[in-house]
Amino acid sequence: MREQKIRLKKFDHLADRLNGVLLANFEVETNPDFLYLTNFSGYGIFYYDFSSPALFVPDIDLSRARKSWTNVEPYKNYESFVKKLKRKKIGVSKTALSAADFSRLSRRFRTVDVSKDIAAARSVKTPYEISRITRACALTRRIMDYSIKNISRKMTEIELKAIIEKRMLDMNVERSFPTIVATGKNITEPHHTPGKTKLDETTLIDMGVKVESYCSDMTRTVNSEYEEPIERTLEEVYAIIKPGVKAADLHKKANDSLGALKKHFITSLGHGIGLEIHENPVISLNSKDILKESMTVTIEPGVYMKNGIRTEDDIVITRSGFRNLTR
Repeated sequence: MREQKIRLKKFDHLADRLNGVLLANFEVETNPDFLYLTNFSGYGIFYYDFSSPALFVPDIDLSRARKSWTNVEPYKNYESFVKKLKRKKIGVSKTALSAADFSRLSRRFRTVDVSKDIAAARSVKTPYEISRITRACALTRRIMDYSIKNISRKMTEIELKAIIEKRMLDMNVERSFPTIVATGKNITEPHHTPGKTKLDETTLIDMGVKVESYCSDMTRTVNSEYEEPIERTLEEVYAIIKPGVKAADLHKKANDSLGALKKHFITSLGHGIGLEIHENPVISLNSKDILKESMTVTIEPGVYMKNGIRTEDDIVITRSGFRNLTR
């Protein structure tokens, strides 16, 4: 599969210090690093020796695994295979493994943590990935428009959430995270859990869907008195976005634009999106990340007060600037 070759090539620089890279998925919840290189969400072990990849899966998953991007072998062959790795240095993603699983692998061969290398590779998207995120954003725009039209002050936050997520099901898409609906004073909580509060005049909706495992993440706020300063902040941040810009400088620009309101801006300005709803880069004052072409990120300034606001867009960094996927 050509897409897998493009992704594997991002790891060839590790061949100077490693004999291979091994990723494992031992949990029901799919390890996104494993999914990134295999396009397979089941149980298994993936190995790449910088020439040809292999995927070991149990018999129960063999037929499904053969639809992945990788040559598949029965899991029972793994034991004889792993004996060949005994004296080799193998890269593993420590952050994507439980402590017990990492310890189990470390007893079999010499392990080197390559989680930062994988995160860096995943942060710069391929055209294949950008097309999936773009489609997810287009669907999210449609669902957001539908949701805003159906807001009624007779309903509660959780009732509006149910309407939104039913619309996702009707459109045959999966949510990328539990939908947030917050109204009135509940907007002070960035990750508010929708409850039985009746909708006030000001209502915030934060939602996203997945297209072939790739996420969108969009927020709009209806009837907030702080819409004008937030739109101004977005304009000023967008004016400086391009490859090479420091992520921390974007957050600083947002703070400068918000002025006295910045004390109510209590979150980071944004984050990467892809197979996970939060991934590299991080856009905050303390971030060391630098924007690169083909990164997909959120930009989400907010004022967290009663009847406050958050406006969140998803963008892709282009050669000379960016493209907004949610406008």
